Amino acid sequence: MSSGLTPDLAVTALREGLKTCLASTGGYPDLIAQMDVERDRVRTLRQAIVEGIEADIAILDALAPDVRLGDGQDAGSVSFAREGGLAA
Repeated sequence: MSSGLTPDLAVTALREGLKTCLASTGGYPDLIAQMDVERDRVRTLRQAIVEGIEADIAILDALAPDVRLGDGQDAGSVSFAREGGLAA
């Protein structure tokens, strides 16, 4: 079950709470700017992970043919052509 709180929403809520706290205490406004930098770093890291996964999937797709299983057929019953045209 998901709380519905995405990472971006969590950071936004934290940032708003920090902003309120700092405004009432006369705290450090540069912390808000640093949070923006960290948010961008996390977003960039997440995008790099997504791109890496997509690249890995593309490699796997290139190495294995697209196999569509029929009714009652499982992956263990599928044979792939081997080098020289022989099937396993």
